[in-house]
Amino acid sequence: LKSVYKKIVFKYPLRKAIKEGWLVPLLGYVLKTRVDLSAIKTTAGDYQQDELEQTVNTRERNAAIVNAWRKDCENRQTVAFCVQIQHAKDLAEAFRTMGVKAEAVWGVDPDRASKLERHQSKDITVLCNAQLLTEGYDDWRVSCIVDAAPTKSPSKYTQCIGRGTRLQSLTGNLLEAIAAGLRLEKRDCIVLDVVDNNKRCSLVTLPSLVGLNPDMDLQGQSVTAVA
Repeated sequence: LKSVYKKIVFKYPLRKAIKEGWLVPLLGYVLKTRVDLSAIKTTAGDYQQDELEQTVNTRERNAAIVNAWRKDCENRQTVAFCVQIQHAKDLAEAFRTMGVKAEAVWGVDPDRASKLERHQSKDITVLCNAQLLTEGYDDWRVSCIVDAAPTKSPSKYTQCIGRGTRLQSLTGNLLEAIAAGLRLEKRDCIVLDVVDNNKRCSLVTLPSLVGLNPDMDLQGQSVTAVA
């Protein structure tokens, strides 16, 4: 867009929107794995997706994600971001193996509409998606984001976690609703960052979006409060 527009005349960053009560606070947890991303090639500024899926889609890593979710995020309506279709299917199966209602969904999935409806009605707890729900999916019930697909792109990461920042329907301003004593089903969103080893660059994580150390473990605290 720099070739069209000379300057940005207005911007409203995520952190400011949270502090002013128009988006829910983001609470962060980190799951560090032994997976090494250093040898994965970069295409168009991000990891080459086929290589990335082969590297991160392991039984051990998927099981670790499920265990971390059960420890810190259990029973929250969750969207998990996966690399590609097989990764989404395998992670969903790992959740189901542990008794969690989970499904995989992707762009040409013939049951996509049904799965989205079942997730919104809470018949599905964890929806593992493959490059489908990054933009434009607005379900306020989502109160947990699992970042299982490493990325170097801040804009892509922001879009992903943005799926969990929506206020509960008819809340208005969150700060005003809380001050008025309204009973709310949703007051925050947990982001579970799955952080793999990478010696060549830092991954984008929740703390890095507000200028903190990308490897910082918020341990369930609000990223804006810590910043």
